[in-house]
Amino acid sequence: QRQCWEGLQAGVIAAGLFNDPVITLCPDTVFEVPPASPIAIAVSRTTIKCGTTGSRKNGCTIIGGEEGAQHFIIKESVTDVTLAGLTMVGAESARNDLSQVSASIIAGGSSSSSATFIDCEWAGNIGSAVVMITAAEAGEDSGVRETERRASARGLAVNEDIGLPTFRGRAMTVSFRYCLFSDNDVTFGVVTNLAGKANFFDTQFLGNRAIGTTILNFFDAFVSLQNSCFVDSERNVPQGTVFIEEGSSLGSNSDNFGVADIVGQTAIAPEGGNTCSDIFMEGVCIDNPEPCAGFCDDFTATSCRAAEAPLDPLT
Repeated sequence: QRQCWEGLQAGVIAAGLFNDPVITLCPDTVFEVPPASPIAIAVSRTTIKCGTTGSRKNGCTIIGGEEGAQHFIIKESVTDVTLAGLTMVGAESARNDLSQVSASIIAGGSSSSSATFIDCEWAGNIGSAVVMITAAEAGEDSGVRETERRASARGLAVNEDIGLPTFRGRAMTVSFRYCLFSDNDVTFGVVTNLAGKANFFDTQFLGNRAIGTTILNFFDAFVSLQNSCFVDSERNVPQGTVFIEEGSSLGSNSDNFGVADIVGQTAIAPEGGNTCSDIFMEGVCIDNPEPCAGFCDDFTATSCRAAEAPLDPLT
C-alpha cells in the first residue's frame, strides 16, 4: 500500500514533541518522496522503524527524491538517532552536477551527534553520495583548516579528481549494522565521510559505481570496518575500495572481504602503476624508508562473513 510522505513528515515533527520519539511504519508500505522534500530529524533518540521489529523483511520502501535527492537529513546536536528496516531507492540527481550535494542521507549533525542505521538497504540511488557525513555549518576548527592547507599544498589528487565540497567543521558519528548498499551510482563515495566517524558492522556493498570509490574518508575522518563485504565495486580512484586521506585514521579492519573490484578505464594510474584493491591509507609508510604514496591494508576474509540481520534487529 502507498502512503503519503507528507503525513510521515508531519508525524516525525509531532513525535518530536515527546521524549524518545518512536515512529513505527506499517509493514508492506511504499512512500513516494516529492521533489526536495526530505524528512529532517532534529530530536535526540528519534527512532523510525519498519514494523514493530524494525526488520527490512517487513517491507517498508521509500522511493524517489529528485531535485536534491535527500530522503532524510540529520541535523543539529541530536544523539542516538536510529533508522531500522528501511529500504531507500531511487533518489536521483545529476551525478556530475557539483552545484549541489545530493544524497539519500545527509548526516549533518554536530560533532557530538550520533546515528545508527540497522538492517537498512539503499539501492539504485544516483547523486553525490548515498550517505554523506558532513558538518552542517562552517566551523572554526583550526585542525580542519590545517588539514585543508596540507591537502592544498600537496595537490591532493583524489580531491581534485572528484571535486569534494570544502570542509565545514567536525562532523557526527554514523554506524551501520546489517545494512546493504547495492547498484548505486555516485560522484564521490557511496559513503562519503568528511571529518566524521563511520563504523560498519556486517554491512555489504554490492555492484556500486563511484567516480570516487566505495568509502571515502577526508579531513581527519575516522573509519572502522568489521565483517563487511565489497563485491563488484567500480571506482575511478585507483587506490582503495576504502580510501583514507592522510591525517584520517582506520580503527579496525577485521574479517572484511572483497572481490571483483574494478578500476574504471578513465582512472589516472598511480605512480608506479600499482593499485590497491582494499583499504588504502594515504601517506602511511610501514617498513619503507623511501618516500611512498601510502599503505594498502588488505581485507583478510576469504568469503563474505557479513551476518544476516536477526528477525528482531533492534533487540
